[in-house]
Amino acid sequence: PAEMSGEDRGECGFCGIRAAHAQLKQCLRCKAVSYCGKECQKSAWKEHKGTCGKEELTLLQVWERVLLALNAKDWQGVLAWEGRATALVLDAGDDEERAQILDVFAHAHMKTGNGARAAAYLERKVVCLGACQRFRDQGWGMFQVATALQDADDFAGARTWSTKARDLAQKHAFFETECHACFQLARQDVREGREEEGVEGLRHALTVTDFVEDEQKGKLLVLGILDNLVTALLGRPGVEDGDLESLLCRFETAAQADSTRVPAREAPLMNVFLARNLRARLHNRRGDTAAARLELEAFAKLARQNPGEAQKVYQSGAGLAAPTIQMLTEMREAGEM
Repeated sequence: PAEMSGEDRGECGFCGIRAAHAQLKQCLRCKAVSYCGKECQKSAWKEHKGTCGKEELTLLQVWERVLLALNAKDWQGVLAWEGRATALVLDAGDDEERAQILDVFAHAHMKTGNGARAAAYLERKVVCLGACQRFRDQGWGMFQVATALQDADDFAGARTWSTKARDLAQKHAFFETECHACFQLARQDVREGREEEGVEGLRHALTVTDFVEDEQKGKLLVLGILDNLVTALLGRPGVEDGDLESLLCRFETAAQADSTRVPAREAPLMNVFLARNLRARLHNRRGDTAAARLELEAFAKLARQNPGEAQKVYQSGAGLAAPTIQMLTEMREAGEM
């Protein structure tokens, strides 16, 4: 890699640390990117070498190349220009443009598995959206921060941002964002052992789906919430059988409708598999092992007919009952999926 000068350049092109936290050093070859130290420079070299030493580009030309990479879903190609991100943001005409630029780099980091770095860009995007009073987008941006932090295993940070998204959405009646935020908070409650709060949150999120403006998005939210709610209730003593039966019937009906909708989803039968799994678990809860066995046999038949989707169900875990996991494992070992 090219050696570095000692000029302060605002933000490390690899880890993103700000100038206030370190003395950044500029790449002498291209003078287009700076780093906080040699380790970051070496780590970034694999991607940076594609642009280092090339002709000096204007910021407009850089942004055109970023957009070309974005449209081609070349995430590494987008990130190759990350060293110019700060300059692009500072050169933007207004907060809406700044938010767009920050979102592009955040998206590329999410696609390449760097949730923490994506969250850093998204937090700055949220500030820009608030400054130009795009509150609906700001609320969704807050939820995106929470999702990125959750992917980075920062669950405390994810809870903070989900709460911010929920509160802003409730203030302005942004029902889709409120539903997503409440759903995420509820799942986190269940995962962390606060089952009562989690179930209450799932029931509230399910109620909010009635007000989601986009009908198809509302239906998908209903499926996810019902799956999580029935799974949570099956594991709790004292839950009325009628409540479980009503929720599971609703899930089965929605799953069947989702499996036949046009255009088809990538995995249209996923929720049908999950519904059969939950039905088998409910039979076992009632002590009806014969009915549970029949449900598992139906599950197995569907899995043999659709091995690709069965494999996705197996890999997801998705609250599968122990007999279901054993059956899928045996099918996998036998080469049936």
